[in-house]
Amino acid sequence: KNGTSPVESIIIGELIPQVDRTFRTIASRAGRVVEGFSMGGHGAGRFGLKYADLFRACSMLGAGPLQLDFLEDDPNLAPIGARQQLFAAVYGSDNDYYLAQHPRTWATTRAGQLPPDHRIRIKVGDADDLRDNNRKLRDHLVSLSIAHDYLELSGVGHNAMQTLSRGGNPWQFYQDTLGATE
Repeated sequence: KNGTSPVESIIIGELIPQVDRTFRTIASRAGRVVEGFSMGGHGAGRFGLKYADLFRACSMLGAGPLQLDFLEDDPNLAPIGARQQLFAAVYGSDNDYYLAQHPRTWATTRAGQLPPDHRIRIKVGDADDLRDNNRKLRDHLVSLSIAHDYLELSGVGHNAMQTLSRGGNPWQFYQDTLGATE
């Protein structure tokens, strides 16, 4: 919030153009998916919805934080002391600012405005402590009539590699999204 680590402007304004200048890319939304795990899943959802003109899809894996009150009393979330430190460092202890960045807020803002080919994927383990909040985000997308894929993985906790690799062909989402055949 205080601008000392402007991750969004670095990724959107500097990293993407640098990658497109440096590598053989499809330098348009047709060739881009943003994906992340845990807090990165939160960011992928936010970027994918906020910048649907830059990303063809967003993939949220075991995403969090997704609760509406960052400091809510929930034994399934990280200990309150750790959340208070993160809340202060990232969001300036300002829940309104946190909500302004939330994928749920961006879904509400962009409902009815997303490109028709825009894809959203939420994958979470059924043993992941963040599962219930991922379900709530799924339910919110349903209430807004925003198309998305939701997959709950049996026996998977908060584990990036298991969340990414389980649930059918792990490459199918990318193939379907980017039009790759192999």
